[in-house]
Amino acid sequence: MTAKKYAQVIIISALVLFLLVGVIGGLVIDPYSIFNPENIKVNGVGANRNYVKMHYILKYPEKYNAFMFGSSCVSAIHVEKINDVRCYNMTCSYIVPEEQIQNLTTMLNKGIKIDRIYLGVDSGSYTRSTEVNRNDPARCPYEYLREHPQHFVSLYMNPGIVLASLKIMIPYMLGLEQQSYLRSESYATDFFSSGATIAYGRKDGIDWNTPQMPTGGKYKYSRKVLDDIKTIADICRKNNIELIVFTNVTHYINYEACLNNNYLDFLEGLAEVTDFYNFSGFNDVGRDNNNFLDVGHYKAETGDMILDVIYGGKKFSGLYEQGFGWKVTRDNIKEFLAIPEISGN
Repeated sequence: MTAKKYAQVIIISALVLFLLVGVIGGLVIDPYSIFNPENIKVNGVGANRNYVKMHYILKYPEKYNAFMFGSSCVSAIHVEKINDVRCYNMTCSYIVPEEQIQNLTTMLNKGIKIDRIYLGVDSGSYTRSTEVNRNDPARCPYEYLREHPQHFVSLYMNPGIVLASLKIMIPYMLGLEQQSYLRSESYATDFFSSGATIAYGRKDGIDWNTPQMPTGGKYKYSRKVLDDIKTIADICRKNNIELIVFTNVTHYINYEACLNNNYLDFLEGLAEVTDFYNFSGFNDVGRDNNNFLDVGHYKAETGDMILDVIYGGKKFSGLYEQGFGWKVTRDNIKEFLAIPEISGN
């Protein structure tokens, strides 16, 4: 065999091996739980929640008649406490309203009977584009993956992505790294029962004595977000679905960043689109680190406060005066925005 032929054999063999790593590695390792979505892995990488949860809901279409949409912020809200509907938490990391429209439309087209939708307004992912999510194996939407099989292959049978996942997974498999503080022993069970993935009693995993950077409010809110929320409201109205919109409890570091990126304009526009409950602001909850796992995620116990208001009708004395738990409408939006803890003035 000549040196040239030998080199060609080596190159072709290496290429075949590389592709096999993608195909076999993707199928066997399945870091994002795409190929076996009913057996999610707690492996340091994390399941593609949008894909896995939609697969689950569509397989069991009569199990739930209410859904909570939101980013990972709402993963602390235990919707099993809502007992007048069978609610499932569709929390997906960095999901945007355009993708929630797709999920909701798919459910309705598949004949799922929905009585109520909860929509948690987010301070971070609402300034993110769906194009970014489409190229992220942990966040690519269910509908996009189903409609573009070539993209499915490029994300989940990609040797580079498989090898990068192994770098994260191996320390977990060898016990060299602790599971994320956002995980718990009941994570997989909770994932398929209520959808909430932040368990009660979880401890924060950061040092609050060190300066923390905002995880949300990094960019300005676009008009498109409000248009998409209006579309969700219109879909709900057309299908006789009760829609309850609320802003997430926001850590004061994130809230300050939001204020610097037209968040108040966004809230004013939101009030024109739909009524909503407010939990964001420089209120006493948002200023207390004990209510948070990190700057971007509040604890399950804090999530209960949201349920206490929007489901239980509770009004927290002292907090209500700070705008926490207000039901904001187009009629009282000006009064609401004048609250110092909301405006920052």
